[in-house]
Amino acid sequence: MASALAPFHCLLVLVITLLVPAIAQVYNNISVGSALFATDDNSTWTSPSGDFAFGFRRLEQDQFLLAIWFAKIPDETILQVDRSCGGPKTVRILKYQAPAMLNTGNFVITSTNSSIIWNSFNEPTNTMLPTQVLDFRSNLFSSMSKESYKGGKFQLRFTVKQQNISYSYNLMLNQIDVYTKNPYGAYYTSPDVSELILDKSGYLQVKNSQGSISNLSTQVLRIDSYYRATLDFDGIFRLYAYPKNFTGNQSWSAIWYVPENICLDIFDTFGSGSCGYNNICSLGAYGKPECQCAPGFSLLDVNNKYSGCKQNDVSYMRECNEMGSVILKDQFEFLEMEYADWPLADYELLQPTTEYECKNSCLRDCYCAVAIFQDPKVNNGQGKQNQAILILAILLGKIPNFYRTLHTKDLDMNLRLFTYKDLEEATSGFKEELGRGSFGIAYKGVLVSSYTKYVAVKKLDKMVREGEREFKTEVTVIGQTHHNNLVRLLGYCDEGEHQLLVYEFAYNGSLSSFLFGVIRPSWQQRMQIALGIARGLIYLHEECSTQIIHCDIKPQNILLDDLFIEKISDFGLAKLLMNHQTLTQIGIRGTKGYVAPEWFRNTLVTVKVDVYSFGVMLLEIICCRRCVDVEMERAAILTEWAYECYSRGKVERLVENDEEALSDMEWVKKLVMVAIWCVQDVPLLRPSMREVTHMLEGILEISAPPSPFLYSLTSEARKSSMGFSTNRSV
Repeated sequence: MASALAPFHCLLVLVITLLVPAIAQVYNNISVGSALFATDDNSTWTSPSGDFAFGFRRLEQDQFLLAIWFAKIPDETILQVDRSCGGPKTVRILKYQAPAMLNTGNFVITSTNSSIIWNSFNEPTNTMLPTQVLDFRSNLFSSMSKESYKGGKFQLRFTVKQQNISYSYNLMLNQIDVYTKNPYGAYYTSPDVSELILDKSGYLQVKNSQGSISNLSTQVLRIDSYYRATLDFDGIFRLYAYPKNFTGNQSWSAIWYVPENICLDIFDTFGSGSCGYNNICSLGAYGKPECQCAPGFSLLDVNNKYSGCKQNDVSYMRECNEMGSVILKDQFEFLEMEYADWPLADYELLQPTTEYECKNSCLRDCYCAVAIFQDPKVNNGQGKQNQAILILAILLGKIPNFYRTLHTKDLDMNLRLFTYKDLEEATSGFKEELGRGSFGIAYKGVLVSSYTKYVAVKKLDKMVREGEREFKTEVTVIGQTHHNNLVRLLGYCDEGEHQLLVYEFAYNGSLSSFLFGVIRPSWQQRMQIALGIARGLIYLHEECSTQIIHCDIKPQNILLDDLFIEKISDFGLAKLLMNHQTLTQIGIRGTKGYVAPEWFRNTLVTVKVDVYSFGVMLLEIICCRRCVDVEMERAAILTEWAYECYSRGKVERLVENDEEALSDMEWVKKLVMVAIWCVQDVPLLRPSMREVTHMLEGILEISAPPSPFLYSLTSEARKSSMGFSTNRSV
């Protein structure tokens, strides 16, 4: 780390000294004669509001960073760094009045007539703050990595193209690579757009020469939040928000970003993309690229997964020259990777061809490292993107066991394959039942190897008609999902009539037992659980390679681990959507009381059914009561009672006898409003789970919701959905 940072850090005894007479100035909030020393960790100049600080940040024992940062945020996020300082020296300001650290985060130096002669907003590094403007004279440069402040490989700037007398300014994202400096994409194009603005309210805007302004980001934002727009090291330009008065654990939330998919949008014939050369890029949370070396390749820099990858063994190149391709073709094997491509690197196109002919053509060519096969039959004549199979040719015997050959129907390589006997022994003959789900029973088990590990073993019901489909759904989908708020699948058994799934064990049981037990959970703990579940649903809806509708969100399907971290479980009812689909129509799924109205209308179903179920469960979390309680008469149906209390201004009735919640009625009301938005009869009125999460985090303002029952179900359907007696089963 030291060697990478040294060229950009001021070392040891850098001093900034003010040696001019005192003359009262408009911007002067730093005393004449003040000095900053790199040897003093506490040496800073702060803005009058205390929100921003300028000074030295210690990185190593003898290394300091000259920077501007958020002073009131626990992690003190750094905004501006000096990338020009090269070694021990003294910087003196001899002719100008003392500088000032403004409440906007702008560090300025003024002349004796109060005019600004230099300011940090005109010399940005990777971040913009509210009121800051980026034009064709200034650029944003990413850092090398999350930990390193060294200049990275991405740049955000305006390009200028002469068109007769006028000029065209296009906001571009460039990759500054060792071999190229090509522009990769225009994210806003207009005949005369000339400025990118982050306004004082946190909205990103573009302005043209006539002064007309257009918004790039359109979210409803809170006034009492910090905002910043940062070109991150991975090449994503993100708008972040951080509530100023939020209590508890909090971090920056990305509320807008471009490009939407950097893996597809930012690559070029000579560029390495976000992940580097020979690195497989897939889309993660908030547009983040997830990078993994292809089998047979390893990272150029083991400490940087974005550094690119190199081939582990290139000895065959010499043998190719000496022995020829045909002799060596039996020394190679193929690894297949679905839905992967190696774009803009083709040197030969074979068309038409079959998958078998494609592989053999590559085998006969000793220099062929990768073949891409795209089956035209997948398109169904609709012109949609092919589902490519990336085929890597690797020398036999050179691949670690971890890289087994991947076939079309192979499962996640991290999953363990159990025999039925293994799991029968682990559960002591399926003795201790944990619970019964939609398609089977879960049992407590223990795996004994070098250490003891408790697991939950779900034994699928062989009598259920859809059992086989559920099994394949759970194994292929859960095995490929990784999120802190999702239950983790450890392995499976597929042995004749026996189909079992092995999950991580939840030591604290289900949310249902936790909420509706004798002891009421704390208000803060309930808020955190709701937020964690919302984040897990964002992952299922937006961040998986294949979108997932859970279809059965309820407290019984939320598990709590030993640290009471909430985990969404039971994907057995999940209906999968391919990338090009947005809607699906399937049979009625879910649990009474949590089922969205559209299930009963024989209409198209979207991820909004999960939003509805989450809204019902959010009310249960707020009130610590079940969504249907026939003993409560008028308040039997929680969604109806909650809206009645809200509309009459009596939300406190929902949390009677809950002193913690009653002392935080502002947030109780906000959460009830979020829940009412979620349970709107009309799916289009419901927010997305990302919007729900931002509301729970306090980033988005929550407007007053309408009655959720404007387009009510029939009486029979509503009673059925709430769990009352009906002839229709769910």
